[in-house]
Amino acid sequence: MVMVIKKGNSQEKVTKKLQELNSRKDGLKASKYSGKLPKIKDPIGYQRTIRDEWK
Repeated sequence: MVMVIKKGNSQEKVTKKLQELNSRKDGLKASKYSGKLPKIKDPIGYQRTIRDEWK
């Protein structure tokens, strides 16, 4: 997310925008997907094979 703060804004407006940004919790919860892939082979090798499918 990008928050635009212009040079002429007061300290109150900047603080309000930063609090608004910090209060949002729309991000991805990575712990939800932790350990979902089977550990048959090393993760780097798996990633390389998946990326090579696009070629």
